[in-house]
Amino acid sequence: MAQYRSQFEWMSAPHVKQFYREGGRNLNVCTDLTEYGCGPTLKRYWRCWCTTELNRKKKEEQVKENAAKQKEKLERMRMMAAKVNESIREQNVSRTTTTTPAKAAKTSRWGA
Repeated sequence: MAQYRSQFEWMSAPHVKQFYREGGRNLNVCTDLTEYGCGPTLKRYWRCWCTTELNRKKKEEQVKENAAKQKEKLERMRMMAAKVNESIREQNVSRTTTTTPAKAAKTSRWGA
């Protein structure tokens, strides 16, 4: 039995010769078949599915963090707007209670 050959009939010696005559389509020599593990973590040149998956998860996490930050920022802005509105209401209420109808006569802004 040949150690580095397929044992199927379609890979018989005449078929292999025909592949080489046709330019060796889909015929590759692989030297790193016994390597194991993730290429990037082992500092190898080949890519791994996990790098794209990890990058996708990082992006999703960043999107979630940004959404949470945006929500907090929006909530803070609403609270600030509510404070400003409350202070304006208080000022309006204090102005209306301190002024009497007799003093409510319209005067010009220059005091005349």
